[in-house]
Amino acid sequence: MAQSATVDTTVLYAAGNRRATFHEDALEIVKAADRGNLPVLRIPDAVLLETMNGLHRTVGHGKAVDVMKRLQEGDGFGIERGSLAVLTAGIQLFQEIERLSLGDALVVADARHNEVEYLYSFDGDFDGIDGITRLNTPDNPYR
Repeated sequence: MAQSATVDTTVLYAAGNRRATFHEDALEIVKAADRGNLPVLRIPDAVLLETMNGLHRTVGHGKAVDVMKRLQEGDGFGIERGSLAVLTAGIQLFQEIERLSLGDALVVADARHNEVEYLYSFDGDFDGIDGITRLNTPDNPYR
């Protein structure tokens, strides 16, 4: 099985929006994954939904579709469908951890369910969450 890490909306959205605060940093992460220099970036369906909605709203439908196609076609990415168990665990985490949005709680639940420790994100709300190690640079934690 290929090494993998989860990617958060903050990275994918910023990579697709030139005006986003972390655009250059996000683009470096996405390009490194696309070149095979990072673990395969798992994209939980909650992240895909948040990213596409954000891009659609701020940079338009065409750009959102372009980003979607690149994620679908890139070997460095894997769009992952969540299960009922992940949804249930995510809702539980959302109710228990005030600083996590529902989307963030679903990301944590997905990572835990799939035993994926590493998360590429610019969102500090993930810091200190058991089982999650947040990365915000294009470094491969498996090397």
